[in-house]
Amino acid sequence: MAQLLIKGTKVAEVVGDTTSLIANTLYHPSGTQIITDDGGTIGLTNVNLQNINFDNVANDAISGDKIHGGTISGSLLHTDVTFADVNSSVVNDAISGDKIHGGTISGSLLHTDVTFADVNSSIANDAISGDKIHGGTISGSQLHTDVTFVDVNSSIANDSISGDKIQGGIISGSIFVGMIASFGMSSPPTGWLVCNGGAVNRTTYASLFAAIGTTWGAGNGSSTFNLPDLRGQFLRGWANGSGNDPDRNSRTGGDAVGSSQGSQFGAHTHTPYQTSSVYDNNYNYGGGGRRYGSFGYHYATTSAGGNETRPINKYVQYCIKY
Repeated sequence: MAQLLIKGTKVAEVVGDTTSLIANTLYHPSGTQIITDDGGTIGLTNVNLQNINFDNVANDAISGDKIHGGTISGSLLHTDVTFADVNSSVVNDAISGDKIHGGTISGSLLHTDVTFADVNSSIANDAISGDKIHGGTISGSQLHTDVTFVDVNSSIANDSISGDKIQGGIISGSIFVGMIASFGMSSPPTGWLVCNGGAVNRTTYASLFAAIGTTWGAGNGSSTFNLPDLRGQFLRGWANGSGNDPDRNSRTGGDAVGSSQGSQFGAHTHTPYQTSSVYDNNYNYGGGGRRYGSFGYHYATTSAGGNETRPINKYVQYCIKY
């Protein structure tokens, strides 16, 4: 027989498999009830968990329904407790958001093995708003490869994302390499070259060379290539086999991007013509008479106009993206 003594006074005993209190209720000297015996069931009340040694408590010995509601929060977890101590037997989706104590988990506490691929796909679209994501936890490099800008909710207000909010390198001008654009200043903007026909290095401007090759000139044939020379030129869309340019095959370079064509008038005529009637009183035919006839006169036109045929125009600076 085992007995429970407090300061020499027997308050409980174990006989066989039965534990019973000598008194139905046991009180702390301060008057606080700590043990009760309610019909053979012994319960603890008002017991400070800080005084209980858990060293000998077996794994999984205490189930969730045995913990008094509200007695354990994140702030009461021992400082040695880490996520690595969480038993892997917790089933998927067993812990819902409302079961996690507010403020206990931030991005810095996520295990290094946790990836976005581990996030359950059952999360509804638009279920996580921006104010629910811990500051600094997601950068462009952590976006899943399937995420595109099309997936961004169109409810983002205009001008709501500033340049410092875009991860470096996510957006670049590489998709515009080889693009020709007109600018209203004499110097090219950063990342552009003036279309002046100059020869540039194939290595220094490797992306541009990959895009246009020797379309506008082969440079020295080995280490350089030529930029388009669009100084004083009007640009015309490539005919590409269509009849929109009837002289496409006679262009310098043929029917291809980068070919050129000199100025020309469309075929036309200038033929002023005048007819006059004259007679000759001195003409004698068989006893006298007059001779009548018609004479045609051709007139030459005089030269007029300038050095070229052109529409009204203004200068711009053509540049190419490299």
